[in-house]
Amino acid sequence: MVTYYEIMGTDLSKLTAAADDWAAMAKDFDKLARTYHHWDRYNWDAGKSTDFPGGVTIPDSEMGRLHKTGLAREFDMRGSSSTYTSDLNSDAGPTVNPPDQGREGTRGDVSRGAEENR
Repeated sequence: MVTYYEIMGTDLSKLTAAADDWAAMAKDFDKLARTYHHWDRYNWDAGKSTDFPGGVTIPDSEMGRLHKTGLAREFDMRGSSSTYTSDLNSDAGPTVNPPDQGREGTRGDVSRGAEENR
């Protein structure tokens, strides 16, 4: 059993220092750090097309034909953003407000990523 002398003679400075470090670290619990990872497979699906300025439309079937003849190929694109940190207790708005680029045309393919032999 611990004696009164042992309790009174204990150096609590290390415990105090650890509590101070914990309090400083706990402030970061209200922060959110995130990194965005992007992946897309460029392939050519029958029945789709892409419109370009000047009224030019290139159907995916044309790009698919180039792929079949060996003049083009499907490819994967990958990328990652920088890490963004947000203070969840702050009244400030987001530091980055990118404009909504939207998805126009016929490129909203929900089945992308389901192809075999990657």
